[in-house]
Amino acid sequence: VYGPLVRLDVVAGRYFTDAEDDTAQAVAVIGADVRDELYPHLDPIGRELLVGGRAYRVIGLIARQGPHARPEPRRRGVRSF
Repeated sequence: VYGPLVRLDVVAGRYFTDAEDDTAQAVAVIGADVRDELYPHLDPIGRELLVGGRAYRVIGLIARQGPHARPEPRRRGVRSF
C-alpha cells in the first residue's frame, strides 16, 4: 500500500482499506488534477472510471500536491463514465 509510505491528504471520501488492497478490489483514489480533468464540476466519489478497459469506483480524492502543481496531460486509456 502506497499510503502508509507517504503522507497523503485525503480531502474527500477515504483511502483504500487493507481488505481492498489485499483482494485487489476495483477501487481508486484519485488526485485533484484527475478530478479536474474527468469530473470538472462533479463530486467524483462513487463514480466510475475506466483504466485500460477495467472499471474502477472512485472512493477517495487526494489534495492537490505542492505549491506549483500543474494539471498533467490526459492519459491515454483513462476515461470516466
